[in-house]
This record gives sequence, C-alpha cells and structure tokens, in this order.
Amino acid sequence: MVEATRPIICTCKIVENRIVFCALHESAERLLATCEHLRKFLRDVTLAEQKDQNMLREIILPYLDGQIAAAEKKG
Repeated sequence: MVEATRPIICTCKIVENRIVFCALHESAERLLATCEHLRKFLRDVTLAEQKDQNMLREIILPYLDGQIAAAEKKG
C-alpha cells in the first residue's frame, strides 16, 4: 500500500536582501553541492579493475550528471 505524503510547505524568506532557505531547500542545496563535489572527484579517479572503471564511466558519472542537470534545471 502506498502512503500519502504531506504537502510541502516552504518557509524560505528574504531577510536583509538575502534568501534564508527553509530546512528542505537548505538540505537540497547541500545535496546538490555534495553531488557536484563527488562528480569532480570521481572524474579523475582511476580504479584498479577495468570493470570498475567502466562502471564508473558508463553508469555512475552519467547518473550524477543527470541528477545535477535535473536539480539545476528546476532551480
């Protein structure tokens, strides 16, 4: 059975000409930054096993790229 989720109430506000993010948007911002840092780190990593290197190049990096692009597009 699928449970209903509560509606999201954003409490972001502007204080002294700066955005103060609500907890949800602050967490999303941190998650995006983490994905970007991880992407930059992984692009230069060379793994010992070729199969692991292939998985990194063909699956992991494209997935991170897609998630980052989607987050930036919605923002």
